[in-house]
Amino acid sequence: MHPRYTRSFFLVFFPCIHVGLFAKSASRWAGTPKLSPILGCGVELLALCAAPQVAVLPLLLLTSHGYTLIPGVSPTTTCLKNFTWSAIPALCQSECSLLFASETSAKQEKYSVGQQVEFQCNPGYTLWGSQRTQCWSDGTWKPPVPYCDKVCVPPPLITNGQHSGLRTELFPYGTEVKYSCAAGLSLIGDESIYCTSEDGVNLTWSGPAPVCRGESQQSIPLTQPPALYPVVRCPRPVVAQGRMDVSWHTFSYGTSVRFSCNEGFVLHGNAESRCVADGSWQPALPECQPGGSDFNN
Repeated sequence: MHPRYTRSFFLVFFPCIHVGLFAKSASRWAGTPKLSPILGCGVELLALCAAPQVAVLPLLLLTSHGYTLIPGVSPTTTCLKNFTWSAIPALCQSECSLLFASETSAKQEKYSVGQQVEFQCNPGYTLWGSQRTQCWSDGTWKPPVPYCDKVCVPPPLITNGQHSGLRTELFPYGTEVKYSCAAGLSLIGDESIYCTSEDGVNLTWSGPAPVCRGESQQSIPLTQPPALYPVVRCPRPVVAQGRMDVSWHTFSYGTSVRFSCNEGFVLHGNAESRCVADGSWQPALPECQPGGSDFNN
């Protein structure tokens, strides 16, 4: 006659997971798991807690299609002294959350696993990141969700000149635009302006656009921009045995300089000269010739 052994079984039901029998005296499933017909993702435990203070029991969590375990949540429960199970947190999920701003075209807040979302920014914004992303079973988006950022309005056009952004549609924060003039004309003002922000919210250009000036007033069609022309700058004026009244190192269009001679030399020519549109000094630079003790015109 052989002795008889009895075992107590815990019947555990979890919506959205497989269901099976867990033997108290063995760390394995006593029955073949079967798919639960309940597809909701709320966790509910219907089981007989017959052995108080039993060790924490691992739960076999075989998620059904479209669901996944929430990362970081431990799938365990404990039979307490009052013959009840310890609280079971939410264990599975089947959606991706999407936080969107008003400047994007995405409007839903919840998306199912496998669903793809395509983003498009509203006018006045540019998209940073991938335009399309997909909801994965771990509740994340891959590639990461992009974002929309404000842009500056197109930079001002100038008469008889052009800027480097004529073929650019969007001008995000930090964009630099350089201006140039047609041949024979000089650029008056800053050569470059930048897309920046004065209040930390709205974007604007760092300053006004420059202007093109000079004797030639030929018209340049901005829809077909010509090759870039450099900003007009004159060479440093050097007069032997002479001095000038400024200490600058650069001389752009329109700059005027006055000259004088060292002691023992006399100024011959015009005492003042101006940088003109062709990059030369007009009138011609004077000369300092020996004569006298201290002549300054």
